[in-house]
Amino acid sequence: MTTSQVTSQDGTTAIRFGRRETPVPGPLAVILTELIRAGRPHTGTGSPASTPWLFPGGLPGRPITAAQLGQRLRTLGVYAMADRRAALTDLTAQLPAAVLALLQEKTRPTDEGQRSTGRPLGLSRRRSAAAPRISLPPRPRTGR
Repeated sequence: MTTSQVTSQDGTTAIRFGRRETPVPGPLAVILTELIRAGRPHTGTGSPASTPWLFPGGLPGRPITAAQLGQRLRTLGVYAMADRRAALTDLTAQLPAAVLALLQEKTRPTDEGQRSTGRPLGLSRRRSAAAPRISLPPRPRTGR
């Protein structure tokens, strides 16, 4: 995310994702505007004095990676994965039953053997009469 994606106008702060601007709640808006104004507390070796990234990474001119951001959040006591799961569960509860059934059908393994083979979902060695034949290369053996 770049600093140009965060806008403040008439006391309202928003973040632009694609073409849409999303309003930012007050406490987070204060933190974002302060971060942009004061700069970054963490800089890597050889990093330029100014950068377009809101969260610059350790490499010059690059944004922070997801792993680095997750590690910093966990250090502060923010566990994003649990919040992500809760948000996805809430969104799932809002889906119409027919849409949810279609999504489950696309991601559900068709047989127990498929779970143990590690093949992508929807690809099985067994085939029904209506299904087209799919040739899969043999799985590489690991040297033991």
